[in-house]
Amino acid sequence: MVGSNNFDKTINEAKKHNIKFKEDNRLLESGLTVEEDRMLQNLDAKDKIEGVSDFDNFQINKGMNNALTNRGFK
Repeated sequence: MVGSNNFDKTINEAKKHNIKFKEDNRLLESGLTVEEDRMLQNLDAKDKIEGVSDFDNFQINKGMNNALTNRGFK
């Protein structure tokens, strides 16, 4: 019912959700949305915590390629 505490609470939650949605989908200068940028930052933080970097991944792939080539699979 209009004016009840539950109705007002639902309206306020919908307004907060709408504001968060608009903020998350705002475009940055990089061309990414705020949400996409946040996800990339979280991935970078995870890599730093686990001690894995793009260079490490490149070296692993390079080593794998050499190993396969040496064994005649490539």
